Amino acid sequence: MFGCIAGLSKKINQTVSKPASTSIYRCKTFLIIIKTNCSAQRVPRLPGFFLPSPGDAPQGIGGIVKKILVVDDEDNIRLLYQEELRDAGYEVSLAGNAEEALKKIEEDPPDLITLDVKLPGMSGFDFLKELKQNRKDIPVILCSAYGTYKQEFQLWASEAYVIKSADLRELKMTIKEILSN
Repeated sequence: MFGCIAGLSKKINQTVSKPASTSIYRCKTFLIIIKTNCSAQRVPRLPGFFLPSPGDAPQGIGGIVKKILVVDDEDNIRLLYQEELRDAGYEVSLAGNAEEALKKIEEDPPDLITLDVKLPGMSGFDFLKELKQNRKDIPVILCSAYGTYKQEFQLWASEAYVIKSADLRELKMTIKEILSN
């Protein structure tokens, strides 16, 4: 394991915050996620999506950076989204379940939410229903690894539906489009 990491360390630019069981490293061409059980995932970083210049950061009225809340029960997905969306210039907060997300929304409402459909406890659809009863102004992008949810009528309450992928171009383009309106 150490020989593999030592070989990668010459290419690594920065280590990022993480849970104790996961290490994430950024380099120009890959986001590397290393778990303590030595399995590693290499996620390609696409040209044009690596550390934009400050002038390219998405901003709201008065130059305020847009806030995104990522709600997903999988640590690796939350960390991947956090890294990629921060690199794209957004302020990102994380929640591992619907109840935690509701508290964060009450404390500091985001400009947009990415929401996993399958969550422990309250499902993503139930969370969406509750959110839209109280906060219709916050756009929601439902994210799932399953394309079958595209047929669910509950999906209509969200602004978009994106199938999870290691390639986050579709998610980033959807976020940019929704926040620019």
